[in-house]
Amino acid sequence: MNETKRVPPHSLDAEESVLGSILLDPQALPKVMEILKEEHFYQPANQKIYHAVLDLFNSNITADLVTVTNWLKQNKMLDEVGGPDYLSNLVANVLTTANVEHHARVVLDKAIKRSVINTAMELLKTGFEDTQPASELVDYAQNAVFSIKERGLRKEAVHIRGYVTKIIEAAESMRGARMITGIETGYYDLDEKTSGFQKGDFIVVAGRPSMGKTAFALNIASYAAIRNSIPVGFFSLEMSGEALVQRLLCSEAKVNLRNLRRGMLSNEDWVNLTTAAGNLYKAPIYIDDSGTLSIFELKAKARRLKADYNLGLLFVDYLQLLEGPKTYKATSRQQEISDISRSLKALAKEL
Repeated sequence: MNETKRVPPHSLDAEESVLGSILLDPQALPKVMEILKEEHFYQPANQKIYHAVLDLFNSNITADLVTVTNWLKQNKMLDEVGGPDYLSNLVANVLTTANVEHHARVVLDKAIKRSVINTAMELLKTGFEDTQPASELVDYAQNAVFSIKERGLRKEAVHIRGYVTKIIEAAESMRGARMITGIETGYYDLDEKTSGFQKGDFIVVAGRPSMGKTAFALNIASYAAIRNSIPVGFFSLEMSGEALVQRLLCSEAKVNLRNLRRGMLSNEDWVNLTTAAGNLYKAPIYIDDSGTLSIFELKAKARRLKADYNLGLLFVDYLQLLEGPKTYKATSRQQEISDISRSLKALAKEL
Protein backbone atom coordinates (compact mmCIF):
# COMPACT_ATOMS: atom_id res chain seq x y z
CA MET A 1 0.00 0.00 0.00
CA ASN A 2 1.55 3.31 -1.10
CA GLU A 3 1.33 6.18 1.34
CA THR A 4 0.59 9.57 -0.19
CA LYS A 5 3.42 12.01 0.36
CA ARG A 6 2.34 14.75 2.74
CA VAL A 7 2.87 18.38 1.78
CA PRO A 8 4.00 20.71 4.60
CA PRO A 9 1.54 23.45 5.61
CA HIS A 10 1.76 26.52 3.37
CA SER A 11 -0.38 29.09 1.61
CA LEU A 12 0.91 30.19 -1.78
CA ASP A 13 -2.07 32.53 -2.15
CA ALA A 14 -1.11 34.40 1.02
CA GLU A 15 2.57 34.54 0.01
CA GLU A 16 1.72 35.91 -3.44
CA SER A 17 -0.71 38.43 -1.95
CA VAL A 18 1.97 39.70 0.45
CA LEU A 19 4.57 40.10 -2.30
CA GLY A 20 2.06 41.69 -4.70
CA SER A 21 1.04 44.19 -2.01
CA ILE A 22 4.69 45.10 -1.38
CA LEU A 23 5.28 45.72 -5.10
CA LEU A 24 2.09 47.77 -5.37
CA ASP A 25 2.17 49.83 -2.18
CA PRO A 26 5.42 51.22 -0.60
CA GLN A 27 3.64 51.45 2.77
CA ALA A 28 3.10 47.68 2.87
CA LEU A 29 6.74 46.66 3.28
CA PRO A 30 7.34 48.11 6.80
CA LYS A 31 4.24 46.27 8.03
CA VAL A 32 5.39 42.97 6.53
CA MET A 33 8.97 43.35 7.81
CA GLU A 34 7.59 43.47 11.36
CA ILE A 35 6.17 39.99 10.85
CA LEU A 36 8.07 38.01 8.22
CA LYS A 37 11.62 36.92 7.45
CA GLU A 38 12.86 35.48 4.19
CA GLU A 39 12.80 31.88 5.45
CA HIS A 40 9.10 32.14 6.38
CA PHE A 41 8.13 31.83 2.68
CA TYR A 42 7.55 28.26 1.52
CA GLN A 43 8.04 28.78 -2.20
CA PRO A 44 11.77 29.23 -3.06
CA ALA A 45 10.86 31.74 -5.78
CA ASN A 46 8.96 33.83 -3.23
CA GLN A 47 11.93 33.69 -0.85
CA LYS A 48 14.18 35.12 -3.58
CA ILE A 49 11.72 37.89 -4.43
CA TYR A 50 11.43 38.89 -0.75
CA HIS A 51 15.23 38.78 -0.49
CA ALA A 52 15.41 41.20 -3.43
CA VAL A 53 12.86 43.49 -1.75
CA LEU A 54 14.85 43.56 1.51
CA ASP A 55 18.13 44.22 -0.29
CA LEU A 56 16.56 47.16 -2.14
CA PHE A 57 15.15 48.46 1.14
CA ASN A 58 18.61 48.32 2.74
CA SER A 59 19.92 50.32 -0.23
CA ASN A 60 17.19 52.95 0.28
CA ILE A 61 15.53 52.02 -3.01
CA THR A 62 11.74 51.65 -3.18
CA ALA A 63 10.73 48.12 -4.11
CA ASP A 64 8.28 48.05 -7.01
CA LEU A 65 7.74 45.95 -10.13
CA VAL A 66 10.52 47.68 -12.08
CA THR A 67 13.21 47.81 -9.37
CA VAL A 68 12.65 44.23 -8.21
CA THR A 69 12.70 42.94 -11.81
CA ASN A 70 15.98 44.77 -12.46
CA TRP A 71 17.52 43.47 -9.23
CA LEU A 72 16.61 39.86 -10.07
CA LYS A 73 17.90 40.29 -13.63
CA GLN A 74 21.23 41.73 -12.43
CA ASN A 75 21.64 38.89 -9.96
CA LYS A 76 20.66 36.28 -12.54
CA MET A 77 17.60 35.13 -10.60
CA LEU A 78 14.81 36.39 -12.82
CA ASP A 79 14.29 33.10 -14.67
CA GLU A 80 14.50 31.18 -11.38
CA VAL A 81 11.48 33.01 -9.97
CA GLY A 82 9.35 32.55 -13.09
CA GLY A 83 10.38 35.54 -15.17
CA PRO A 84 8.72 38.98 -15.57
CA ASP A 85 5.31 37.34 -16.10
CA TYR A 86 5.27 35.90 -12.56
CA LEU A 87 6.12 39.29 -11.05
CA SER A 88 3.46 41.02 -13.16
CA ASN A 89 0.85 38.48 -12.05
CA LEU A 90 1.73 39.13 -8.39
CA VAL A 91 0.74 42.77 -8.82
CA ALA A 92 -2.24 42.12 -11.10
CA ASN A 93 -3.85 39.66 -8.66
CA VAL A 94 -3.88 42.11 -5.72
CA LEU A 95 -7.29 43.75 -5.31
CA THR A 96 -6.36 45.70 -2.16
CA THR A 97 -3.31 46.03 0.11
CA ALA A 98 -5.46 46.64 3.19
CA ASN A 99 -5.17 43.01 4.32
CA VAL A 100 -1.41 42.67 3.90
CA GLU A 101 -0.76 42.24 7.66
CA HIS A 102 -3.38 39.50 7.92
CA HIS A 103 -1.90 37.67 4.94
CA ALA A 104 1.60 38.03 6.40
CA ARG A 105 0.42 36.43 9.65
CA VAL A 106 -1.07 33.54 7.65
CA VAL A 107 2.36 33.00 6.06
CA LEU A 108 4.01 33.13 9.51
CA ASP A 109 1.48 30.68 10.94
CA LYS A 110 2.27 28.14 8.22
CA ALA A 111 6.02 28.67 8.70
CA ILE A 112 5.77 28.00 12.45
CA LYS A 113 3.83 24.80 11.78
CA ARG A 114 6.55 23.66 9.38
CA SER A 115 9.15 24.39 12.07
CA VAL A 116 7.20 22.23 14.54
CA ILE A 117 7.13 19.38 12.01
CA ASN A 118 10.86 19.68 11.26
CA THR A 119 11.74 19.77 14.96
CA ALA A 120 9.55 16.75 15.67
CA MET A 121 11.18 14.80 12.84
CA GLU A 122 14.65 15.71 14.07
CA LEU A 123 13.73 14.61 17.60
CA LEU A 124 12.34 11.36 16.24
CA LYS A 125 15.56 10.69 14.33
CA THR A 126 17.78 11.56 17.32
CA GLY A 127 15.66 9.44 19.63
CA PHE A 128 15.98 6.37 17.42
CA GLU A 129 19.75 6.88 17.05
CA ASP A 130 20.02 6.54 20.87
CA THR A 131 23.31 8.47 21.06
CA GLN A 132 22.35 11.14 23.62
CA PRO A 133 21.32 10.87 27.29
CA ALA A 134 17.57 11.18 27.75
CA SER A 135 17.99 14.30 29.93
CA GLU A 136 19.84 16.14 27.15
CA LEU A 137 17.30 15.07 24.53
CA VAL A 138 14.39 16.27 26.69
CA ASP A 139 16.12 19.60 27.33
CA TYR A 140 16.82 20.02 23.61
CA ALA A 141 13.16 19.30 22.85
CA GLN A 142 11.96 21.87 25.40
CA ASN A 143 14.36 24.53 24.11
CA ALA A 144 13.47 23.82 20.48
CA VAL A 145 9.73 24.16 21.11
CA PHE A 146 10.27 27.30 23.21
CA SER A 147 12.39 28.78 20.41
CA ILE A 148 9.66 28.09 17.85
CA LYS A 149 7.12 29.80 20.08
CA GLU A 150 9.34 32.86 20.42
CA ARG A 151 9.59 33.28 16.63
CA GLY A 152 5.94 34.24 16.43
CA LEU A 153 6.06 36.65 19.38
CA ARG A 154 7.37 39.96 18.09
CA LYS A 155 6.70 42.96 20.26
CA GLU A 156 5.30 45.98 18.48
CA ALA A 157 5.91 49.61 19.38
CA VAL A 158 3.33 51.00 21.80
CA HIS A 159 2.39 54.57 22.61
CA ILE A 160 4.12 56.09 25.61
CA ARG A 161 0.75 56.76 27.31
CA GLY A 162 0.52 53.08 28.29
CA TYR A 163 3.79 53.23 30.23
CA VAL A 164 2.98 56.61 31.79
CA THR A 165 -0.39 55.40 33.07
CA LYS A 166 1.10 52.18 34.48
CA ILE A 167 3.92 53.98 36.31
CA ILE A 168 1.64 56.65 37.79
CA GLU A 169 -0.85 54.03 39.00
CA ALA A 170 1.96 52.01 40.61
CA ALA A 171 3.39 55.12 42.26
CA GLU A 172 -0.04 56.11 43.57
CA SER A 173 -0.62 52.67 45.09
CA MET A 174 2.72 52.85 46.92
CA ARG A 175 2.47 56.40 48.25
CA GLY A 176 3.63 56.48 51.85
CA ALA A 177 4.66 52.83 51.73
CA ARG A 178 8.08 51.20 51.48
CA MET A 179 8.62 50.78 47.74
CA ILE A 180 9.69 47.16 47.33
CA THR A 181 8.52 45.95 43.93
CA GLY A 182 10.23 42.54 43.96
CA ILE A 183 10.74 39.71 46.44
CA GLU A 184 11.88 40.94 49.86
CA THR A 185 15.05 39.32 51.18
CA GLY A 186 14.67 40.25 54.84
CA TYR A 187 17.83 42.37 54.63
CA TYR A 188 16.51 45.91 54.89
CA ASP A 189 19.43 47.79 53.33
CA LEU A 190 19.70 45.30 50.47
CA ASP A 191 15.97 45.62 49.74
CA GLU A 192 16.24 49.41 49.80
CA LYS A 193 19.04 49.35 47.21
CA THR A 194 17.50 46.71 44.92
CA SER A 195 13.76 47.18 45.60
CA GLY A 196 13.74 43.41 46.13
CA PHE A 197 14.72 40.60 43.76
CA GLN A 198 12.95 41.21 40.44
CA LYS A 199 11.42 38.65 38.10
CA GLY A 200 13.95 37.29 35.61
CA ASP A 201 16.94 38.31 37.76
CA PHE A 202 20.03 36.07 37.82
CA ILE A 203 21.89 36.95 41.03
CA VAL A 204 25.32 35.58 41.94
CA VAL A 205 26.43 35.57 45.59
CA ALA A 206 30.23 35.55 45.60
CA GLY A 207 32.72 35.18 48.43
CA ARG A 208 35.58 33.14 49.81
CA PRO A 209 34.91 29.68 51.34
CA SER A 210 33.16 29.60 54.74
CA MET A 211 32.12 33.25 54.55
CA GLY A 212 28.39 32.51 54.93
CA LYS A 213 27.13 32.39 51.34
CA THR A 214 24.86 29.37 51.97
CA ALA A 215 23.59 30.82 55.25
CA PHE A 216 22.81 34.10 53.48
CA ALA A 217 20.88 32.24 50.76
CA LEU A 218 18.98 30.14 53.32
CA ASN A 219 17.96 33.25 55.27
CA ILE A 220 16.53 34.81 52.11
CA ALA A 221 14.78 31.54 51.19
CA SER A 222 13.15 31.14 54.61
CA TYR A 223 12.10 34.81 54.77
CA ALA A 224 10.46 34.65 51.34
CA ALA A 225 8.70 31.35 52.05
CA ILE A 226 7.65 31.87 55.68
CA ARG A 227 6.94 35.61 55.79
CA ASN A 228 5.59 36.09 52.26
CA SER A 229 4.46 32.55 51.27
CA ILE A 230 6.54 32.63 48.08
CA PRO A 231 7.36 29.12 46.75
CA VAL A 232 11.13 28.58 46.84
CA GLY A 233 13.26 25.93 45.13
CA PHE A 234 16.70 25.10 46.55
CA PHE A 235 19.18 22.94 44.63
CA SER A 236 21.97 21.88 46.98
CA LEU A 237 24.87 20.19 45.22
CA GLU A 238 27.17 20.41 48.26
CA MET A 239 25.12 19.83 51.42
CA SER A 240 22.50 17.19 52.11
CA GLY A 241 18.87 18.15 52.51
CA GLU A 242 18.99 17.22 56.19
CA ALA A 243 22.00 19.48 56.82
CA LEU A 244 20.25 22.36 55.06
CA VAL A 245 17.10 21.96 57.14
CA GLN A 246 19.16 21.80 60.33
CA ARG A 247 20.65 25.17 59.47
CA LEU A 248 17.23 26.56 58.54
CA LEU A 249 15.73 25.39 61.82
CA CYS A 250 18.53 26.85 63.93
CA SER A 251 18.48 30.13 62.06
CA GLU A 252 14.70 30.46 62.42
CA ALA A 253 14.76 29.40 66.09
CA LYS A 254 17.90 31.41 66.99
CA VAL A 255 19.46 28.22 68.35
CA ASN A 256 23.15 27.32 68.11
CA LEU A 257 23.63 24.62 65.46
CA ARG A 258 26.39 22.96 67.47
CA ASN A 259 24.08 22.59 70.49
CA LEU A 260 21.42 20.95 68.29
CA ARG A 261 23.90 18.42 66.92
CA ARG A 262 25.19 17.60 70.40
CA GLY A 263 21.74 17.47 71.99
CA MET A 264 22.58 20.31 74.39
CA LEU A 265 19.31 22.26 74.20
CA SER A 266 17.72 24.23 77.01
CA ASN A 267 13.96 24.32 77.60
CA GLU A 268 13.82 27.71 75.90
CA ASP A 269 15.74 26.30 72.94
CA TRP A 270 13.21 23.48 72.62
CA VAL A 271 10.29 25.90 72.60
CA ASN A 272 11.94 28.05 69.94
CA LEU A 273 12.93 24.99 67.92
CA THR A 274 9.44 23.48 67.87
CA THR A 275 7.93 26.85 66.91
CA ALA A 276 10.43 27.17 64.06
CA ALA A 277 9.71 23.59 63.00
CA GLY A 278 6.01 24.41 62.75
CA ASN A 279 6.74 27.44 60.56
CA LEU A 280 9.08 25.52 58.28
CA TYR A 281 6.73 22.53 58.07
CA LYS A 282 4.15 24.73 56.34
CA ALA A 283 6.64 26.78 54.31
CA PRO A 284 6.61 26.25 50.50
CA ILE A 285 10.31 25.31 50.27
CA TYR A 286 11.35 22.47 47.93
CA ILE A 287 14.85 21.02 48.32
CA ASP A 288 16.74 18.92 45.78
CA ASP A 289 20.05 17.64 47.17
CA SER A 290 21.21 15.66 44.13
CA GLY A 291 24.96 15.25 44.55
CA THR A 292 25.73 15.57 40.86
CA LEU A 293 23.59 17.61 38.52
CA SER A 294 24.11 18.75 34.94
CA ILE A 295 22.76 22.02 33.62
CA PHE A 296 20.31 20.04 31.48
CA GLU A 297 18.97 18.12 34.48
CA LEU A 298 18.70 21.27 36.58
CA LYS A 299 16.72 23.09 33.87
CA ALA A 300 14.34 20.16 33.50
CA LYS A 301 13.81 19.93 37.28
CA ALA A 302 13.35 23.70 37.57
CA ARG A 303 10.70 23.73 34.85
CA ARG A 304 8.89 20.91 36.62
CA LEU A 305 8.97 22.79 39.95
CA LYS A 306 7.69 25.91 38.24
CA ALA A 307 4.84 23.99 36.63
CA ASP A 308 3.91 22.16 39.84
CA TYR A 309 4.42 24.86 42.48
CA ASN A 310 4.74 28.19 40.60
CA LEU A 311 8.18 28.98 42.00
CA GLY A 312 8.97 32.61 42.76
CA LEU A 313 12.60 32.08 43.79
CA LEU A 314 15.21 29.47 42.85
CA PHE A 315 18.61 28.88 44.49
CA VAL A 316 21.56 26.84 43.17
CA ASP A 317 24.29 26.06 45.72
CA TYR A 318 26.64 26.21 44.12
CA LEU A 319 27.45 27.18 40.54
CA GLN A 320 30.88 25.53 40.19
CA LEU A 321 29.50 22.10 41.06
CA LEU A 322 27.14 22.09 38.07
CA GLU A 323 28.22 19.93 35.16
CA GLY A 324 28.03 20.91 31.51
CA PRO A 325 26.57 18.47 28.95
CA LYS A 326 28.62 15.33 28.36
CA THR A 327 29.06 16.26 24.71
CA TYR A 328 30.27 19.76 25.58
CA LYS A 329 33.82 20.67 24.62
CA ALA A 330 34.87 23.92 26.26
CA THR A 331 38.30 25.47 25.88
CA SER A 332 38.52 25.70 29.67
CA ARG A 333 36.49 25.13 32.82
CA GLN A 334 36.07 28.91 33.09
CA GLN A 335 34.51 29.00 29.63
CA GLU A 336 32.19 26.14 30.64
CA ILE A 337 31.15 28.00 33.82
CA SER A 338 30.52 31.11 31.72
CA ASP A 339 28.25 29.13 29.37
CA ILE A 340 26.45 27.50 32.32
CA SER A 341 25.86 30.99 33.76
CA ARG A 342 24.33 32.12 30.48
CA SER A 343 22.05 29.07 30.54
CA LEU A 344 20.95 29.93 34.07
CA LYS A 345 20.23 33.53 33.09
CA ALA A 346 18.12 32.28 30.18
CA LEU A 347 16.32 29.93 32.60
CA ALA A 348 15.62 32.83 34.97
CA LYS A 349 14.00 34.82 32.17
CA GLU A 350 12.03 31.79 31.01
CA LEU A 351 10.64 30.96 34.46
